[in-house]
Amino acid sequence: MVSNFSGHRDVEQWKLWSIIATHYVDVDVRGIEFDEEGSPRQGMAVFHTALVEQRMAGTRKEIRTWVHEIGHVLNLMHSWQKNIADPPQPLGPRNGYGDLSWMNYPQHYRGPNEEQGEDAYWAAFPYRFTANELRHLRHGFYRNVVMGGNAFLTGGADHPALERFDPPPASRSGLRLELYGRDTFSHGEPVVTEIKLSLDGSSPHADAFPNLSPRGDNLTVLVTDPAGAIRPFRPIARHCGNPDRRVTLDAQTPALYDSAYLGYGADGLTFAQPGTYRLRALCKAPDGSTVTSPEHTIEVSPPQSEQDRQAGDLLTGSQQGTLLALLGSDAPQLAEGDAALDQLIATHPDHPLAVYAHMVKGTNAGRHFLTLGKDGIGVRPADTDTSIEELGAVVETTLDTGTDAGVDNITLNATMRRLARAHARAGDLKQADTVLDQLVETFRDKDVPPPVLATIAEQAETTRTELHDQA
Repeated sequence: MVSNFSGHRDVEQWKLWSIIATHYVDVDVRGIEFDEEGSPRQGMAVFHTALVEQRMAGTRKEIRTWVHEIGHVLNLMHSWQKNIADPPQPLGPRNGYGDLSWMNYPQHYRGPNEEQGEDAYWAAFPYRFTANELRHLRHGFYRNVVMGGNAFLTGGADHPALERFDPPPASRSGLRLELYGRDTFSHGEPVVTEIKLSLDGSSPHADAFPNLSPRGDNLTVLVTDPAGAIRPFRPIARHCGNPDRRVTLDAQTPALYDSAYLGYGADGLTFAQPGTYRLRALCKAPDGSTVTSPEHTIEVSPPQSEQDRQAGDLLTGSQQGTLLALLGSDAPQLAEGDAALDQLIATHPDHPLAVYAHMVKGTNAGRHFLTLGKDGIGVRPADTDTSIEELGAVVETTLDTGTDAGVDNITLNATMRRLARAHARAGDLKQADTVLDQLVETFRDKDVPPPVLATIAEQAETTRTELHDQA
């Protein structure tokens, strides 16, 4: 957008840049409001492949997708998320799921007479926003509405963070939500939390949405800082996915897992000061209820030595945070952050924080990078040698029991599968198979629960099949 939108300025203005792309890294994502930093809400994208595969292209559903994303650009939230705005806004009927609005999902609609779902939504939909949404668009304060104004989810520049959080009523979805993982982080260390959604024991099975990322539309993480201020973590880009995708948790699949990098988002550094932070997650369930996790407390420590300060400072900054959130980029606007990661590896190669620089560099090197310019699209091919070297360092450091460095289990799983893809792209299928075998053995040695090990083995075999088919 910055490189190609001649009308772009880092100020508020009634100008919107939109791009139609083929698909996103998550193929279920239909649209995204990606411009969350600086003067935000000036850019959006819609993904044509997802619209085609979900049988929406050329229908009223495609129109709804476009208007829905434009609604986000104008600072309108999903119908069921308005209570986490700053300041909180009242939810519509049936916790927002009763809204006949562009901002609701047709599949989530719940009508006044127990009618629900997509057919009921379209039968009653007047092709308009709700009265409150129209009031916002017509009479909201200028910076609350205009592109480039106040941040998404923020209704006004002077509104403070939430003074308290009242959990929603107990969910009857049969689901339990937990945040877990490390509870201490050093200066500059990327803060990652692991997320688990499981059965709560009240039923032998329950439906759930599979996307547990705070970048999606199902899960929100609230962060309470050392001063007691509560703010929702806002990622640098928000996805609107496929609400039709659901999984059933049962004895064979008792839980879903994910991890989320929370260190940097649309509001900048989340953990800028040392101290005690409390995290709580809210997850939407298919029955319309909200599942709330217990608080997970983490401690961010000040640097313990001069080397810790120097290494931590090299991972601290808006560009480094963006690179960690995107797992790398060739964008020239992030060149200073990229140079800082190089300096961390060069000057502090044995420091525990260097593993994160290796992960970002290796992931980015392992994929093609496309640049849209005046002469069309330029392609930087994947650098498999660099990717193998950098990702191999991440795996080796994490599996070295003699160090306290390394990434969390979920990130390790993803990193080893990326490493296998890099070997396959280099033409070494045998080594790719070896890495995938090592992946399964690593988690078998960690004594993870059998259903988790089965999922990891399935992911490894799926990756193996894809790589052999591509070869």
